[in-house]
Amino acid sequence: MPTTGAQRGTACDLRLLDAATPDGRRIAIDIAAGHVAALWGPDEPLPAAGQAIDLAGALVLPGLADGHVHLDKCMLGLDWRPHRADASVRAIIAD
Repeated sequence: MPTTGAQRGTACDLRLLDAATPDGRRIAIDIAAGHVAALWGPDEPLPAAGQAIDLAGALVLPGLADGHVHLDKCMLGLDWRPHRADASVRAIIAD
């Protein structure tokens, strides 16, 4: 979890400046060792960073993940059966 306020203090490898959050705020994001290390508000003084990139108000989002699962393909549900054609969707479901 990134830190804010007085908890910060770790040097960062990369700082993303002027990042827009989904709720409309503009923040700076510190990245250290490949992870989000700190979030900074627009009026907070920023310590030195290894590298800085100005996002010019570009939207930042959390990592997107596809959270759905096909139980017949991941071996968690019924035995796997290959797909086959049939006369109707109703017949395929009934099988």
